[in-house]
Amino acid sequence: MKKRLLALSLIALVTPITMASCGNNDNPHHDDPQIVETVTLPISSANLILGETYKLTPKFETNAPTMPVISYVSSNSAIASVDDQGNILATGVGDAVVTVHFGGASATFNVGVSLKDCVPLIKLENFYSDDITIDLGSTIDLKAYVSFNTQKFACDFTYKASSITAGSFDGTKYTPKKKGNIDITISGSFFGYQLASKVVHLTVKEVVSFSLTKKGDVQEVSSVYLYNYKQYGKYTYLTEFEFDCFVLDKGEQKEPTSIELIDNDEGAVIYDAANKKLTIKEKTVGTAKLHVSYTDKLGETFSKDYPVSVNYSFVPFEEGEPIQTLETLTGEVDTSEIFGSFDPADRKITIAQSADGKKNYEVQDGKIVGLEDHGDTVQSIRIGNGLILKEIKFTTISKFIRTAADLDMFRLVTDAEIAEDGNYCHKFIINNKRVIEGTYVLANDIDASGFTLKDRGRITGEGAGAFSSYGFRGTFDGQGHTISNLTFSRGGIFTCIGTDGVVKNVGFENAKFDAYNKEDRVVIGSYINNAVIQNVYVHVDKNPSINASGTICHNVNLSTIFKNCLIVMDDVSHELNADFGYGALSSYCTSYTSLGTANKEFMLDTYVVANCPLIKGQRFSAGDKLYYCDADNCSFDLVDKKAQVEGTLYPKYTIPHIKHFKTMADYEGSTGNDYSSFSSKYWEVKGNTISWKMN
Repeated sequence: MKKRLLALSLIALVTPITMASCGNNDNPHHDDPQIVETVTLPISSANLILGETYKLTPKFETNAPTMPVISYVSSNSAIASVDDQGNILATGVGDAVVTVHFGGASATFNVGVSLKDCVPLIKLENFYSDDITIDLGSTIDLKAYVSFNTQKFACDFTYKASSITAGSFDGTKYTPKKKGNIDITISGSFFGYQLASKVVHLTVKEVVSFSLTKKGDVQEVSSVYLYNYKQYGKYTYLTEFEFDCFVLDKGEQKEPTSIELIDNDEGAVIYDAANKKLTIKEKTVGTAKLHVSYTDKLGETFSKDYPVSVNYSFVPFEEGEPIQTLETLTGEVDTSEIFGSFDPADRKITIAQSADGKKNYEVQDGKIVGLEDHGDTVQSIRIGNGLILKEIKFTTISKFIRTAADLDMFRLVTDAEIAEDGNYCHKFIINNKRVIEGTYVLANDIDASGFTLKDRGRITGEGAGAFSSYGFRGTFDGQGHTISNLTFSRGGIFTCIGTDGVVKNVGFENAKFDAYNKEDRVVIGSYINNAVIQNVYVHVDKNPSINASGTICHNVNLSTIFKNCLIVMDDVSHELNADFGYGALSSYCTSYTSLGTANKEFMLDTYVVANCPLIKGQRFSAGDKLYYCDADNCSFDLVDKKAQVEGTLYPKYTIPHIKHFKTMADYEGSTGNDYSSFSSKYWEVKGNTISWKMN
């Protein structure tokens, strides 16, 4: 406790004690030494506030062979008490002296105790408020105490009621005899200080209680919970509530004067007064109150409100249920299984909440707005159709691809185009870079007969710059589905695939092109860099001569990994070692050595069946060297055409890990092909060949 100002005087009281010697006084060698005892206090006084403590710290000195007795004595313990350790407690207002005894020596310490600036207050032991409501006939204990300087002090108080006939006291306990309002005044003094009186306002109510029970039940309820759907699977919910209600007046059971439904939010509750029955309004949630009132024979009215709520019938997630896949880009949720037991009109999402029910997502036309993409991380959400609220667990993707028209979302706009052209591309313009990220999943097989992809114009920064900065840098997962009879335009599906882009598990059967002798008529994209193309099947129909193009792409960086792929071209006319022709893989390529450290294992278990070279030609970043495919070497050896003309053959550049067959007959007659790395989920081995599984 905070120490108060202490006096600075120093008192030392020394009392010498002389002991009589025994034996012959004439012999000084036999005299006993004189015993000296002293006690010293650092200060001689202290001023304390009532309730404070102070510890004495005397200094003791003696030459006695044994330690003298130490004791502390207060001149007035009602003002300042002291224990045997020298701890002083200020117990009353006034002055006292504490004496320290040390054998025959002593020292005194003056203590002054006051209220200082603190104000003592009367407080109730059992109540925080001075306004108290009490039932007629009950008893209330108004025991009080004095609160002073954070301490509690007992005190003798006087209790006085504003009406002596309204009730009676038994000590601090008061029992009212009639209903109404009465004031109780509590007064007293504290160490001579007259305390401010406390007035307690009592409201005495007649004993009237209400009882609401479910019809045929004796268990009372304080509120009613209803749900707006009765049955879902093994779960049943309360959609109506028939009740009994009565009033207990002085122990006698009475009927309520009136029962009505009030504050009926959204009209969610229907009340049948004749049958005392509450029923939900279908597809509506909200709250209401059942207002019960009673008027006694003296004309006084009593009332009580019972809350009524109508909520969605909540269905928890159960182990064994499927993990849903939600689309973050469109907010679409496949509700056919979740709400499959409802009529088609009732399968649309109208509400979405976080797993704890504390956050509501915006829902527009049955789609959830603002879903966050956490990939394969399993999350929980509650979705409702206006009848139930079903908890589901889900992972996220950006979008499902369900139709051929959905593929147009991967079209990247050029600088000259306006982004808002009816597709999603404007959502991916980041710092003036055309970037598409996320995960896109083919939800089903697509027969694209009669559909042509929108033309993909070349973008600013094409070539190596586009490889690194632009294009599709997400994941496209075909899940083993096949896109058939699709007509490709310039730029293929993705325009270009940037670093870390993945295209996998998809087949293209009977691929077509919208024009021939035109640039960039490709299946995947004009440019591919540092990407992964895995489990991809491409079958191109019979084409006339194609100018400056490649089946998969226009230009590929050879750090891109092709794994478990099959490309088949039927009877393609071609020209070799000239400025025109067709590449079964691409039109040009860029060596991995030109872009620094890249994975050299870029063709893993990839097969090509085409009567044309793998790559039509290559422009290489080494001066003016111009490379073309060697017509007689379908394993794709690159030689320097200019050097050939001059009679010098430069070292060849070869694509490893790829098997190239000119005709299907050559492929079917081949031996030694290892298909062990091809997943049986997507591929089927037939004799010496591998084929794409199609439904």
